Amino acid sequence: MTHSPLLPRYAEEASDSPCCGEQYQTSVFTRPPNRDSFNSKMYVIGGQGGFMGADGVNPIHLMILIGDSGGQWLEPHYFDDSIEPLGKVRVIVPASPDHPDALLDACIAFCPGYFEACPSMAGVAAALEGVERLDFQGDPELIPGAWDTLREEARAAFQHIGIWQADLVPLDHR
Repeated sequence: MTHSPLLPRYAEEASDSPCCGEQYQTSVFTRPPNRDSFNSKMYVIGGQGGFMGADGVNPIHLMILIGDSGGQWLEPHYFDDSIEPLGKVRVIVPASPDHPDALLDACIAFCPGYFEACPSMAGVAAALEGVERLDFQGDPELIPGAWDTLREEARAAFQHIGIWQADLVPLDHR
């Protein structure tokens, strides 16, 4: 079974259950180290579909997936090809797991168009040209100095983004 290099694999076991005439492997998820529970989640960013949001999120612009392992990281999955991240950022490691600014930081990095009116955006974008990873925990000295200012400027626009949260729990279907 192949895995994304960005997503963790906690444990695997071979499954003898044939499906469509082939052998498959089944992932068995166990609690990440130093965490009380396996409690991953994702965020979906988009518009309210239907009358007063009756259709949930529609259209979906992007999903922000949260990986848990020895640490935590956020990564985007784009549905709208017109959205581009700051620089080439594909991963954010927050200052700590479930940090209160992690989602705001991810939105700034993964969908900066929402924040283009922020005065600090141009300078931060220039500083991140070509950067693929923002690590607020392991490499905070590599975060542009104006990031904190941009974060504060972005808070008002952040409140107007359509964001849905989904808690991901293993399905007990055996």
